[in-house]
Amino acid sequence: MLNFIITAGIAIVATVGSLFGVYNYLPLSILETSPSNKNLGSSITTILGTDTLKDSRAVINTNFSNLNTDKIEATVTTLGSLTSASALNTIGTIISGIWNGTVIGVGYGGTGTTSPTLNQVILGNTTSGFKVVSGLGSSGEFLTSQGAGTPPIWSALNQTATYVWTGLHSFGNTGTTTFSGGIESGTKIAAPYFIATSTTATSTFNGGVSGISNYQSFTSSGTWTKPSGLTGNEIVTVQVWGAGGAGGGGGSGGTHQAGGGGGGGYSEEKYRASDLGATETVTIGAGGTGVSGSNGNIGGNSTFGSLVTAFGGAGGVGNIANGDGGVGGNSEIGMGAGVYAGGVGATGDTQGNVGARSTYGGGGGGEGSSATAGAGGAAFFGGAGGGGGGTTAGAGGAAKIGYGGVGGTGSTGVGNGSAATGLAGGGGGGVTAGGTATTGGVGYRGEVRVWIHK
Repeated sequence: MLNFIITAGIAIVATVGSLFGVYNYLPLSILETSPSNKNLGSSITTILGTDTLKDSRAVINTNFSNLNTDKIEATVTTLGSLTSASALNTIGTIISGIWNGTVIGVGYGGTGTTSPTLNQVILGNTTSGFKVVSGLGSSGEFLTSQGAGTPPIWSALNQTATYVWTGLHSFGNTGTTTFSGGIESGTKIAAPYFIATSTTATSTFNGGVSGISNYQSFTSSGTWTKPSGLTGNEIVTVQVWGAGGAGGGGGSGGTHQAGGGGGGGYSEEKYRASDLGATETVTIGAGGTGVSGSNGNIGGNSTFGSLVTAFGGAGGVGNIANGDGGVGGNSEIGMGAGVYAGGVGATGDTQGNVGARSTYGGGGGGEGSSATAGAGGAAFFGGAGGGGGGTTAGAGGAAKIGYGGVGGTGSTGVGNGSAATGLAGGGGGGVTAGGTATTGGVGYRGEVRVWIHK
C-alpha cells in the first residue's frame, strides 16, 4: 500500500513538473504542424515561434477578439487579394475599377458585344442585344426608313422621283439660279409664279416651267438684259403696271370728304426675242403721294424700254365736300376707251358713288361723302381704286390675285386716308371738319415682269 502511494505521488509530481515546464519554457514552434499565412480580413498579431504559452496568452485572446469583430461577413471595404467569389449574389455600388470579365448579357443591362464596328449606326434589337445598319453609306447619303419592322438603309436623294412641295421655298441666290431639270411642262403653277426679290436676279429653268425658260421681275427701276443662248424665236411676254394715285386730302377751311385715288393701269405685250434689244431700260412708276388739304398726286407711269407703257392712276379730289375719286390709269397710249381705259372716279352727290370698274385699266377712286363714302372701283388686271373719305369710309377696291392690288381705305371721320396695300392700288381719301388739314393715302408702286417662253 505504501509503495502504491509513493508511486502515485511521484507520477503526480512528474506530471505537474512537465506541465509547468511546457507552459513556461517549451517554444510554440515545436507545437506547429502546418504553418501557413491566412488573410481573414482581421488584424492579427503574430505569435513568434520562440514564444511560450505563458507569454502568448494575451496575444491569443486579442487575436480571437479581432477575428470575431472583423469576421468577413461583417463590413468589408477592401479585398485586395480576392480572386474568386463564385456564390456572390448581392453587391452595392461599384465606384471604380476595370471590367475584364466576359460580355455582359442584354438581360443584365449589357450590349451583348465587345467589338462594335467602327462608325456604324447602332439599332435596337429587343432582347437580342444591338445590331447595326448595314454598311457605312457613301458621302452625301442619308438613312431612309423602310417602314415598321425593317431596318433603315443608306440612300441618296432620288433626283428622278416626284416630290410635293408645299409652302414658300426660298433659293437665296442674288445672281443667277439654274434649275437643270426644269418643271414639267403643262403643270399649273398658281400666280405669282416665281418672284425675283432682286432687280438683277435671274432664275433659269433649263427644262422649262410650263414652257417658260426665264423670268425677271422689277419692283424698282433698272435694266432688263436678254439672256444668252436664245435662238431669237422665243416669245417674250412683258407685263407692266402703272402706279396708283394718292387719295385727296381734306382742307382746313371746312368739312371736306376727299375722294380716293385711281388705280394704276395694266399693259401686256408679246414680242419675239429677236425684236428686243440686248438690254431694255425699265422704269417703275412711284405711287402718288398725298398732299395735305389738296388733291392727291398722280401715280407714276411704268415703262419697258420704249415698247410698253402702263399709266398711273389720277389722284383723288381734295379740299372740298364730297370730293370726286381719281380716274384709274389707262392700259396703253391710245387705249382710252372700253376695257383698256381706267375706271372713272365716282362723282355726283353726298351718298358717295363707287368708282368705276376696269378690265385692263386701273379702278376709279370712290367718292367722298358726308354719309357713307364710295368704295374704290375694282380692276381685273390693273390696280384697284382707293375708297373715299366720309362719316363711314369707302373700302378700297378689289383686284384679281396675282395681278393688280387692293386700293386703300378712306378715312372714317376726321383723319388721313389709308395707303394702298397692293400692286398699283390707289390711296384712300381723307376727311376734315374745319380743323387741321388731312392727307390722302399714298398710292402703290408699279411693276414690270418679263417672261421668256421656249
